[in-house]
Amino acid sequence: ITALLARDGFTVSVAADGVGALAQAAETTPDVVLCDLHMAEMSGVDLCTRLRALESELPVILMTASADMESVVAGMRAGADDYLMKPLHYEALLLSLERAITRREVKRDHERMHRALNAELVLSSLREQELGDAEARQRGQLNALLANLSEGVVIADTQGRIVMLNDVARSILGLGDQPVTLTALHALEVLDLGGRHIES
Repeated sequence: ITALLARDGFTVSVAADGVGALAQAAETTPDVVLCDLHMAEMSGVDLCTRLRALESELPVILMTASADMESVVAGMRAGADDYLMKPLHYEALLLSLERAITRREVKRDHERMHRALNAELVLSSLREQELGDAEARQRGQLNALLANLSEGVVIADTQGRIVMLNDVARSILGLGDQPVTLTALHALEVLDLGGRHIES
């Protein structure tokens, strides 16, 4: 199998048992692990569990010559991606390996896209916060300036909302603390700087 996989472009590392395979995986994470279900020292199920603890998305394919479905189910529950019956058919093995590697690559791409999207959302949120802070500082500075003026000043937006009104203007208009709109100012026959009646 090793020679056939190498011929087809795979880089193959071989371990004598589950303990050796776990040590190799801890040192360099492989793209996929192919192991026997029944091994000395450490079973394929135990190896699968420990490999998943090292790398949660590491594909594991179990091989078995036994028809013991209980062990196969235990392996799948431990996180194995697939299982193959011995004697192995090379084409089936190749298909299983390629499918497992492709699934992992798709998950990695999805994670990268998800991280990039999250980073963009964080940056966008920070930019909005910075813009909001800048607008708040500017508004605070303008309010402080208006508060120190001896003239009454009223500033409205194009929607007819009063966005700024200093205390002198409130006092002149006799408005107190009540909310003010352009309609209310129109009713008071307030004039703009050009001496024209304010349109509501």
